[in-house]
Amino acid sequence: MDRIAPTNDLLKGTQRALDGFAAVRVAMGNDVSKVLAEARSGTDRWIFKGGTGTHTRVVTLPECLREAHRDRRELRVRMEILDPTDFDLCSRYARLYRNLAEGDDDDARTWTGKGTQMESYATILAACWYKQKLAHILDIKIGLSSTISTFRWDLSSRYLIVTQRGPRFPAMIMESGLPYYDCWNTELLTSFGECRNVPIELVLESPLEGPTTEEVRQLFRNLSLDLPEDYQEADIEEIIEKAVRDTNQFVRGAGDNLIVRQVN
Repeated sequence: MDRIAPTNDLLKGTQRALDGFAAVRVAMGNDVSKVLAEARSGTDRWIFKGGTGTHTRVVTLPECLREAHRDRRELRVRMEILDPTDFDLCSRYARLYRNLAEGDDDDARTWTGKGTQMESYATILAACWYKQKLAHILDIKIGLSSTISTFRWDLSSRYLIVTQRGPRFPAMIMESGLPYYDCWNTELLTSFGECRNVPIELVLESPLEGPTTEEVRQLFRNLSLDLPEDYQEADIEEIIEKAVRDTNQFVRGAGDNLIVRQVN
């Protein structure tokens, strides 16, 4: 009997581990796009952790907000992205992806520190823009990370989707209600809590009308995220374009490798 009890405990632990693996499925290419669309549908929350949040800015946030506005319900968003004020961090991120580029036609070869920096600034501006327009339904916060990862996490009320680099790499998908989903939900919130928080609510004190380049400069000053002094008007106009007018979900920014692009 003394030998049987530990054996039973081992078998139970093994079964739990196997059940956990069964709860994780793998997808690639267009299948990932479909799961992301399912994850956006009807969700009341979105947690993102990754590079510059380009896909979240261009696709996820607008679509989720349209649904939330239509259904008159709140949307809770938490985004952990690269700190744009750390140019060395942005440069290291771009250099990593240049080194990981596959083939001469991989546009990661063109990524730069400034391009990555501008993508992060655009994501912050988009968050402020939507917060100002839809403050009654949007609870959004952005945390600025000082670390680099090749992984991206997207968590809705239905799925956790973990991707790496691009559509040629498998994505791990976990459904809500299962142990791995709950564990990662806690992990992502804990990681977010360790980040430098962007006081997005300050946008309500300095409204964005156009937004104009001067309004954007002033906003980032208020957020203690001053734009670099060498940024020209054209640079700020590009950030504005990316933040509030970009609807091309297949665009790949200098800081993100979008997973919605179709694979031939």
